[in-house]
Amino acid sequence: MRLVLVTRCCYEALSVFLRRLQWCLGFVTAWFLRGKHLASPWLLRRSDSFGTSGPSSTLVGIPGIVVAGIAAVENADFGSVSVSLLRVLVGTAFLGAVSDTMLLGHWYLVQPGMPRRLINELVDAVIYIWPLEVVVLLLPTGMISVINGTIDDGWNGVLGWFWLASAIVTGVLAFVTRAALKERSYSAVMAATGLMYLAILTAFCTDIVARALLAI
Repeated sequence: MRLVLVTRCCYEALSVFLRRLQWCLGFVTAWFLRGKHLASPWLLRRSDSFGTSGPSSTLVGIPGIVVAGIAAVENADFGSVSVSLLRVLVGTAFLGAVSDTMLLGHWYLVQPGMPRRLINELVDAVIYIWPLEVVVLLLPTGMISVINGTIDDGWNGVLGWFWLASAIVTGVLAFVTRAALKERSYSAVMAATGLMYLAILTAFCTDIVARALLAI
């Protein structure tokens, strides 16, 4: 049973990662950093240099997200499809916000003169989206069923509590990152980037572990 669960978790993690990778890195950046002059030539270029606005660039990826949400549902009833769409949409924004914050933090290390408000916006995005991510994963049938034992995780409930710990730690890291950025020193951005490194690990665990367990 455990071998089957581990195999399924690996399969789900890989499939989710490949689907999300196409959208997550640019999803939040296009929205929150639209119209601003930044230094990165590929990630943070001003949106009008591509001949399109930030919101328009974001809308281009939404059809793909919708298709992915529908394709992830075996039962095509309205409730299941709605929950799946919410999980894919919120999960994409959540993982995109965390990933982009870490990537932008690295660019501050080589361009320390960039305004601090840019990374502050992305950290705020993580904080705002984080509770939504937790809520949509708790919607029935959700992680509550794993924690209370209704869904057997194959590890005597350990994976359910692991998911809960990952979700809590992600939020804590986001708030600590915002607190670190209130410091004026250059090392504050370095600390924030390191914290977002850790947040990427816990954020992906929050999303992927839940999806793997709920797909059993």
